[in-house]
Amino acid sequence: MNTQNNSLDPQQTLNQWLETWLAVYKQQAVKPKTVEGYISAIRIIENDICSQSPIQSITEIDLQQLLNLAASNRSYSKATLSKVRSTLRQAFRPLIRQNVLSVDPTAELTIPLSPTKEVLPLTHQQQEVVEMACSHDPLGHLIIFLLETGLRKGEMMDLTWDKYNPAEPSIFVSAAKTPAGVRKVYLTSRANAIVRRQAHINEYIFNHTKLAPVTPTVTRRLVDRIRKASGVDTLACHVCRHTFVTRLCEKKIPAKAIAQIIGHAKVDYVLDIYAQMEADELRKAIFALEPDGRGSAIMGSELRIPVHLYDSLQAEADAQGISVDALVTHLLTLYVSESSRTKTKTG
Repeated sequence: MNTQNNSLDPQQTLNQWLETWLAVYKQQAVKPKTVEGYISAIRIIENDICSQSPIQSITEIDLQQLLNLAASNRSYSKATLSKVRSTLRQAFRPLIRQNVLSVDPTAELTIPLSPTKEVLPLTHQQQEVVEMACSHDPLGHLIIFLLETGLRKGEMMDLTWDKYNPAEPSIFVSAAKTPAGVRKVYLTSRANAIVRRQAHINEYIFNHTKLAPVTPTVTRRLVDRIRKASGVDTLACHVCRHTFVTRLCEKKIPAKAIAQIIGHAKVDYVLDIYAQMEADELRKAIFALEPDGRGSAIMGSELRIPVHLYDSLQAEADAQGISVDALVTHLLTLYVSESSRTKTKTG
């Protein structure tokens, strides 16, 4: 970053001021991971046209539109948007304190609602492809570790050697968002092997160089590389967590136990995944009735769905004003009932 302009010049652009602010007020005052968070937020701000405007001309509307566009066009999460807003507020404080600006344009900024995106777990086939791509990346073990533990990205990055118990083996998650997130996580043999392979360079278990622990930027670039190498465009750190929970659900592990493993205070999240799995099974049951399996549409990674059947189901569901899942459940009930009557007559 260019930090030559250290003055509070009202004519400098927002981009220039953010670089100065980061260097002067934060670079030496906070932890490197916190600096990484500010840099990530600044990168988002730099994508907006108002970042090229002089700071004295920037209004509340400009900054609110920046947040709105980030939410709608780029679909950033609420947590990311909150970080952007926090960064803007902190960066404008010195300008207000030293009377460079008379009005704080960040004071009333609100976090817009991002479009709700359905998070789907990796199918078994997708997971195999992702893990194969990870085996060829020097940091691919981080993705494998998330798939094996269900940890949040931040929880993984903050793991330190004093939280690792090789005898059990387990790790203790202390850097959690909520009290329920503070927990002991037992490691699979695969996850434990990953930990054991890490060098004792510093206090952190996972590092990307000989001296630097893993950062959000490092994990984001890793995910981008694995997406490209595997062709699985939906891959993300939270998708790894969702996949981990789904695999536990497939093993019929009780929802309460899963919630404790992943550090959720409530079981609603796990129950939603169980419900989705049941809906998928109902769909598979209906589509399995097709005798020849002709068509090219694919449900999940295992079942081929005839295009005409799927389109017919969707059209009928729309006509009745219900979801495809509800229609499939109804059809399945009718089919089972009719099959029972037929067997009774022929018996």
